[in-house]
Amino acid sequence: MKKIKHILLKNWLLVFCLIIIVLQFSQIAYFKRALLLDNYDSSYWKDRFEHSQYALPASARTIGDDGLYSYAGYRLTVGNESIEKTATFKPPVGIYSLGFSTVIFNNPLITTFLISIATIIIFFFLSRKLLNGKKPAIIVTTLLALDPFIFSNFTIALLDLPQLFFLILHLLFFVYSTEKKRFALLFALISGLSLGFFTETKLPLLLPIIILLETLYLIKKRLFLSFIFLVLSFCFGVLVPYLRYFELGNSLIDYLKLHKYFLFYYASGKNQLFPLAIWQSLFIGYFPDVVSGKLNRITDWWPILPLATFFGLAGGIKVFFQKNSLIFLRGLSILVFTLLAIYTLIPSYARYLVLVIPFLYILAASLFKKYTQNIVSCLLFIVLCFFGLAYSSYLLLPNPENTLWNLRYNFSHRYLQDVYQEQLSLIDHKTYSRQEFRAIAQSALEKATIKNVDFKELSRNIPVFGEKGYVKYLVTYTTQNLGKFSETKTIDLVKEQDQWKIVWNWNIVFNSFKPDYTFSTNLLPGKRGTIQDKERNILATDAPSILISINPDKIDTKREQKMLKLLQDITSKPGANLQNAYLENPLPNTYIPVATPFIELTTQELDQLNSFPGLKTEPYISRLYTQKENLNEFTIVNTVYPENSSRIYSSSNYHGISGIEKKYDKELSGYNGGTLQMLDGNGNIIRTLLNREPKNGEDITLP
Repeated sequence: MKKIKHILLKNWLLVFCLIIIVLQFSQIAYFKRALLLDNYDSSYWKDRFEHSQYALPASARTIGDDGLYSYAGYRLTVGNESIEKTATFKPPVGIYSLGFSTVIFNNPLITTFLISIATIIIFFFLSRKLLNGKKPAIIVTTLLALDPFIFSNFTIALLDLPQLFFLILHLLFFVYSTEKKRFALLFALISGLSLGFFTETKLPLLLPIIILLETLYLIKKRLFLSFIFLVLSFCFGVLVPYLRYFELGNSLIDYLKLHKYFLFYYASGKNQLFPLAIWQSLFIGYFPDVVSGKLNRITDWWPILPLATFFGLAGGIKVFFQKNSLIFLRGLSILVFTLLAIYTLIPSYARYLVLVIPFLYILAASLFKKYTQNIVSCLLFIVLCFFGLAYSSYLLLPNPENTLWNLRYNFSHRYLQDVYQEQLSLIDHKTYSRQEFRAIAQSALEKATIKNVDFKELSRNIPVFGEKGYVKYLVTYTTQNLGKFSETKTIDLVKEQDQWKIVWNWNIVFNSFKPDYTFSTNLLPGKRGTIQDKERNILATDAPSILISINPDKIDTKREQKMLKLLQDITSKPGANLQNAYLENPLPNTYIPVATPFIELTTQELDQLNSFPGLKTEPYISRLYTQKENLNEFTIVNTVYPENSSRIYSSSNYHGISGIEKKYDKELSGYNGGTLQMLDGNGNIIRTLLNREPKNGEDITLP
């Protein structure tokens, strides 16, 4: 007992740090248990991917990198597909790790969490070698485990953490291979294999400088056999992830072309360069929006990072110029400064710093290594650990903002299947299947011709430590033809496994709505004014035309491009957008309104339209231009709500933005009238949502 007590007292700092690290991983696992215990729904993610921006470029039903990589991993491991067909534009090692996790654990995040534990462990051993001591090594390892930039990657399906893991593993065994003669060749094999996997996880920006530095060092030390073993295992590491690729008949030339394509895709990115972005991320915790440049706060940031960055850079400069510095620390400083320079000169994201931050801690520790025995330094470190643990708890506490933002986005775009999958409580999952829920809610919105939904928060009561809360919204609906109406709603939330979820009630769709209700629209057309020249020749007018709808389940895919070309000609809307209108989010076997012509169609054009299977036309009033060139000269668009894919005219929503239509827009403007009513299953009126009189715009004669 006395020996145990003596050992504990002698190694109290090590024991303390281990407790902090264990507590950190425990609270991460606890607060993120909903993600770690979730079962992977491959059918949902298949549907999500096939209707995302990767399958339909104009789709607003986007899928994030984490969802894309998880599904790609599933396809690689279960579907035996090749990497170039997954739309990830990334090498396969990290993606395979997610796929294997899905196959083994039915959850892509389990392997990620295990990799995070392994990363912290091997980082300790690397730090111990570079800092030449347990105490500084365990200190920087503890700080790394507490850093939000790092631990935020422990439960998300991204590739930055796996790449960091292989980089640290490579550096550790490279150092071992040069110092321990007994297992030097084995360590060289592990080092080379790890470098290969590092290369095939994400674009390896550091690879050229790593190869250069390590080659020079091995030649200088005359470690030629280790060099050969390292090179051979590196080649194996970059080729073995492509076994399936080669099995499908691809050659080494194809392999090189594929990597050229990866590089081209990365280099052709259209993100704007903000040279100070990485430095702002490190020092002030803000990162510029990739489009507007407006600085946004980085939630996964803590105030220790600026100090670690400053002292890490200072430490890197010191070890580089100090004659008696460890050669491996010099090499590490070169890697850090090189990577920071690259991130300064190319468009980058804050999460790329995952590869830099661990080594900044090591370089910073090299400055203060001699102070680890100081009682004041130890007390300061203990306070810092408790602060880090508490700050991590604060960041890990359930936050309803993501749930509410996604609810608003998915609901306004009518992605009700995504609301069900991601925002709904488990209790509601037991009441309805995803298909039933989507069919009821999406059908209601479409029958009421709702085209846009805006949420304005009125009040909320969501306690930090409570289990239930609510938010009140003023919800404004915009219809296809009858304008807008608003309703006040209370959305209840419940905390499930420390994740905020929506408690569903059908009033969220419409007040007083029930699943068997339907809607009836009685339209009284109100026309936009006619434009005529001084000879009284009509240039533009609202007149009887057609509404074109498409059923994607019935179209002839072999004639689809020809159909889209015709639609583009008569609507002035790009064919890719029109295709997105009927493919992005259709209910099964339904006709999706896509467009109205803006020119008077000939009998031949009408016959050609009606010849396409799955295309339906019905009478409708549209804005018709007598001269096709006027479509561009008198530009008129939907200014009431975003109409990115379809182009369906309505006098209530379309206004001029250039030319004559804009100049006389106030006089020309009119709007439809009529009623929108909610009916029960027997056809009885439950309530009237909209009721207004039509208005015709003034006719204009040009001077």
